[in-house]
Amino acid sequence: TDAGRVTIRIDTPNDRDYPVLAEARAPGVSSLTGGMTLVGYKPIDIHQASTVLILKNERKMIVQRDVRVDPPQIPALEDYYGMTSQMLTPLEHEGELVGVVSVHAVDPTDWTDPAIEALEKATNRVHEVFEEANWVELD
Repeated sequence: TDAGRVTIRIDTPNDRDYPVLAEARAPGVSSLTGGMTLVGYKPIDIHQASTVLILKNERKMIVQRDVRVDPPQIPALEDYYGMTSQMLTPLEHEGELVGVVSVHAVDPTDWTDPAIEALEKATNRVHEVFEEANWVELD
C-alpha cells in the first residue's frame, strides 16, 4: 500500500476504545502499540468519531484521501497519529463492530485499486486467523 503504518485495533474487555494491538510501520513512523488510544490525549469519545460511526452503521471500507476533509475527522489524528490519509475496514462479531484494520499515510494519498485490494485481502486474513485460533469468530 506504500503506507506509513498498518494497524489492527480490537475492542477488548479492558479497553473499549479499540486499542492498537498490532501494527507494521515504515522506518521513522511512530508506534501506536501498547494499547495506546486517543483516550488521554484529548477528552474525546472515539465511538462518536465520524469514521467509527460509519464503520458501525454501514460496515464498509472507508477510503480517505485527506482525513481533514473527507469526512472531517477529530483534529488529534494528524498530531497524534502523524497521518493525514487513511483506509479503514471493519472487523465484526455477531453483528457488532469489534475492531478495525487501518492503513495510514503521512500525506494526502490517492489510494490505488491495488492498495484497496491489499487492505481487503489483509482484513480477510485477519478474520481467518481469528477463526483458526478460535479466539473469536468474526463475521
